Amino acid sequence: MRPAEILIAFATPYLLAWMAMLVVQRQSVVSPAVAPQVAAENALGRLAPAQRRGLLLYSVPELLFCVSAVIIAIAWQPAGLNGAVLRWGLAGMALVRFSLSWPMWQDLASGKVAAIAGPLRKIQFQQRRALATEDGPIMVLPVDRTLFAAHEAGQQATIYYVPHSKRVVAVLPANSPAEV
Repeated sequence: MRPAEILIAFATPYLLAWMAMLVVQRQSVVSPAVAPQVAAENALGRLAPAQRRGLLLYSVPELLFCVSAVIIAIAWQPAGLNGAVLRWGLAGMALVRFSLSWPMWQDLASGKVAAIAGPLRKIQFQQRRALATEDGPIMVLPVDRTLFAAHEAGQQATIYYVPHSKRVVAVLPANSPAEV
């Protein structure tokens, strides 16, 4: 068992997840324009199918990491006790990463959305962006750059998000004709 072999086995899942993350970050998963049927589903407290697919797209890097780490742990057969420990360590890393994304899986399974309403507050620190409301519960919800840029600070809006992972799935301005 050579150090290069160990490095390749442990670095491959990270490399695959990082490449997938770069692709997902460039995608606009949540559309700034909310379709009337999506707004109606959200008003009823349900996640629309397009929003469910978007949440699944967000979790692709974690899935890719977990699946590739488990496949490598099963297929890789280093000799000796140290080899078994390394394989269990790789599988354990996959289990930990999967458990960290557990709130997303709970949101996908439940299919529920929650909402907060009020004047929008935009928060940005370096490349991270979030939306919140000026009044109401103190909750900062991360969003992608297109959704962040689509709405003005201080504008009355309803922010729909999934309750466990706190991902924003829609922002509906108060003057929107799609609001139900």
